[in-house]
Amino acid sequence: MASEETPGTEVATGRLSWLDTGLLVVVAAVMFAMMALTFVDVFARYLFASPVPGAFEIIQFMMALVIFCALPVVTRKDAHITVGLFESFMVGRIGWVRRLGVLLFSAAVIALIAFQMWRQGDQLREGQHITGFLEVPIAPIAYAMSVLSWITLVVVVGMIWRHLRRAPPHSS
Repeated sequence: MASEETPGTEVATGRLSWLDTGLLVVVAAVMFAMMALTFVDVFARYLFASPVPGAFEIIQFMMALVIFCALPVVTRKDAHITVGLFESFMVGRIGWVRRLGVLLFSAAVIALIAFQMWRQGDQLREGQHITGFLEVPIAPIAYAMSVLSWITLVVVVGMIWRHLRRAPPHSS
């Protein structure tokens, strides 16, 4: 993995922020819990013919939590999976504009996700929707996903701000 930064990227180097650390601790704990629950569920299913009740539902909630807790960290580190087919052609001013466009599009999509997840949470709460087996309310996970998306949006807006403060190169 290359350690050099390309112009226009916001790759985080060195220390993790307190937010990154907190979110990554949650991700690690939840992933460990998912692994342990899956192990116990499979073990109990095959050895005792008695799986852990509601394991599937619990793992679904955990997976959503892992994904949305990691999203702000991955975004801040600019560590999303990318395809760089045309990056070698987009240097200088064109690269700066491309990066700004990507950041603005990302902000719009994340804002839409955050808004829609909050609306979904409202609908789930109003309808008193619960999971099928454990009968746990679903709305809190939708709200958590929305809040974590809003946090990601703040991260992207900060990246846009830093990018705009960096003057575009004069050559294209």
